[in-house]
Amino acid sequence: MKRIISILFILLSHAAFSAVGLHLDFTQKTLKQGKVADTIVRMDENSVQKIELQQLKGQSLADVIYLLDVSPLVKKDGGSKFEAEAKVIFLKQPEAQVLLHKLSGVDIAITWSKVEIIPTEVTQKLIFGQFEIPSRKKILIWFISLILLIVGIAFFFKYQRRLQEKKNILIRRKKHKAELMEAKEYSQIVHIWMQRDVYLKEFPEIHEAFKKFEATLFKYQFKPSQSESEKAEVQEAYRAFMANIQGGLSGI
Repeated sequence: MKRIISILFILLSHAAFSAVGLHLDFTQKTLKQGKVADTIVRMDENSVQKIELQQLKGQSLADVIYLLDVSPLVKKDGGSKFEAEAKVIFLKQPEAQVLLHKLSGVDIAITWSKVEIIPTEVTQKLIFGQFEIPSRKKILIWFISLILLIVGIAFFFKYQRRLQEKKNILIRRKKHKAELMEAKEYSQIVHIWMQRDVYLKEFPEIHEAFKKFEATLFKYQFKPSQSESEKAEVQEAYRAFMANIQGGLSGI
């Protein structure tokens, strides 16, 4: 009984192939599921006229065989048979010896040489159509890489922000130092004193020296007017103050 069924299967396979179909001829006796395998695609003239083989490239034939790549068809020995080299992947074990795949309304019968399909115990990735489903390990690596990338970008921007803040502080301190050094006239010195909080906040190390200068300034600042000698005394006290703080303005 089994022999009769096998004969009928072979007859049906050949009948389907003689209609519209293609045959995959493997040199290997065993193939692993999910692995790329080289094969020869054989077609007759009738099938070549009805279907475009290149249109099957990148498709899952009956959701069982993925046609990864295929070369142009070549006529063999001037006859009616055509061949092409191809790379295929068995996505799963076929349940029958003949697969039917529809292309542009045409049913294509797909057969193959006798070969054993060894199922993969733990498939690293499933290739279906033109999509790949990565393994959990690869997804985990991607996820960790993404987290590290985000942390790296955040650290970079934080570093850039701190660097810019330091640059801004340096520019501001240089400006204030220039203002302190440029004050020569009595009116300019009084203006510096009026902005004392700004300079003492920027250069806290000059606080004691500034207090000594203030002691001289306060002797005359609140009088209705100051004589030239009084102004000169204040200017001298300011020069002494500047000489005392040289090199102490936060290293500027």
